[in-house]
This record gives sequence, C-alpha cells and structure tokens, in this order.
Amino acid sequence: MGYATRDDVGVQPAAIGLQLAAGSFQAARTHAEAILSKAKSATPLHEDVLPSSLRALELLAFGQAMCCFGLHAEAAGTSVGVQGKLWGQAALDMREALDLLPGCASGKPRAHIESLAHACLARAHSTCSR
Repeated sequence: MGYATRDDVGVQPAAIGLQLAAGSFQAARTHAEAILSKAKSATPLHEDVLPSSLRALELLAFGQAMCCFGLHAEAAGTSVGVQGKLWGQAALDMREALDLLPGCASGKPRAHIESLAHACLARAHSTCSR
C-alpha cells in the first residue's frame, strides 16, 4: 500500500515523529517517578513535570500520531475497520490525556484537545457506519 497523493507523503513521517515524542515523554515520566520514589522529602516537582502531566503529553502525542495514521489510512484506502480503530484510539488517547492534564492547562488548549477528541470519535463512528 503506497501513498495515495503527493500531499500524503508528509503524514507518515509526522506520525513517526509524534510516536518518538511520546516515547521521550514516557522516558521522562519514568525518570520523574524514580525521583519521586527516592526523594520523599525533597522539593516537589513542578506540576508540568509530574508523572501524570508527562503521561498526558505522551497520550497527546500518541493521539496525534493516530490522527496522522488515520488520515494516511483513509487516503490509502485501508479497510474501514482499521480506519475506525485508528480514529477511535486517537479519541481515547486524547480523552484520557484531558483527565491527566494539570490545572494550569485550561482554557483554549483544553478546549482544543476536547474538540479534536470529539472530531476523532465522530470520524471513527462515521467510518464504521460505511
């Protein structure tokens, strides 16, 4: 299965880049968890680098990667079942990330993520109803 259009050529590298970013966030989360478990009385970590915040960033990167793969799958004519799973996973990752985001992440960023998660879920439903 090749790329469907010339414009689609950048989608797969973008998805791979987002997966690598998610892996970096996962490694940082593991490091933060190790710090927290060893230093109970140390200065607390800022909420941006708490394990839950890093997990949220990891999930957002994975969700965006699934969006890229979903777009690629649609353009390449992949089965609707695979497309639905990609869009559904993107929505799931983003919704879970919203629950983990720190309080400082509010307003427009949160609304944007909610909107994107909703759009992915709608796309999953419309794909599966074809």
